[in-house]
Amino acid sequence: MSPIAKVMQITAWSFSRFMDYFRCPALAKYKHVDKLREPGNAAMDNGSLVHKQAEDFTNGKLKTLPLSLARFPKEFAALKKAKAITECQWCFDKNWEPVGWFDARAWCRIKVDAHALSGTNVTIIDHKTGKEHDDHQWQRDLYALGALLTYPYATIVKASHWYLDIGIARETVYRATDLPRLKKEWVDRTANMLRDKRFAPSPGRHCTWCHFRSSNGGPCRF
Repeated sequence: MSPIAKVMQITAWSFSRFMDYFRCPALAKYKHVDKLREPGNAAMDNGSLVHKQAEDFTNGKLKTLPLSLARFPKEFAALKKAKAITECQWCFDKNWEPVGWFDARAWCRIKVDAHALSGTNVTIIDHKTGKEHDDHQWQRDLYALGALLTYPYATIVKASHWYLDIGIARETVYRATDLPRLKKEWVDRTANMLRDKRFAPSPGRHCTWCHFRSSNGGPCRF
């Protein structure tokens, strides 16, 4: 009798993991099931540096606002004054109950650049280098969901993206009554990813810069 092959699936997700699957299921498999690594690049290195600068200024480790953050001087000063919490990790199980980041029950992971509390209001900030994309609205939805679960007393959540390179901010306001809707939307949105066992490629423009394409010596033949 032949051995039964182990079925590999995605069992836990984050926004970035979901977006990999949304763009191409095969890409998600290579990265998150097969654990194949992508090389870094200058844009990623710059993004990491700027995020670290934003964290350090907000925490008071940097006294002078770095040039990379210079388009948001008043906003960063307000974050610092509000004693915003930086680089927070929220993690939930399938029942949307909080669990540890590395807990075996971990199902949804959300990493927040900065958030501040004021009474029953929660303000969430995500720092972006590069361009604005439509899917960032989904990311704000997920941040709001995480905040409403983490702070059950919250009545208002403001989730914002600060586009540091171009000086534009986008904000969406949520209320506690949005929680059931946000839960359902993300359960529905991730359902295909979490039950997929085939991870069929989805060829498109993204193939041009995909590290796993065949012309790069990768496993994908599209």
